[in-house]
Amino acid sequence: MAAGMKCGLCGAPRAARSEACGYCGAAFPDAVPSAPSAVGGVPPGVLEAIDAGNLILAIKHYRDHTRCSLKEAKDACEEIAARRGRR
Repeated sequence: MAAGMKCGLCGAPRAARSEACGYCGAAFPDAVPSAPSAVGGVPPGVLEAIDAGNLILAIKHYRDHTRCSLKEAKDACEEIAARRGRR
């Protein structure tokens, strides 16, 4: 994947080697799945951790599955939490 790629659905920057957009959850058609994904392409465990109020665990799950940077995972998880009405 080339640097500077963006999500085709929302236009958000795409994290390196990610399977889905961290902002809108859209799956990337050229991604090779490394593990089963949960709702909307969000990595397994992320939504559950966010719903339990554990942002740190959500970030860990996100990074484990996308191999993105800590900042990218934090930003993505905060956006997912905001969209779910959590903070």
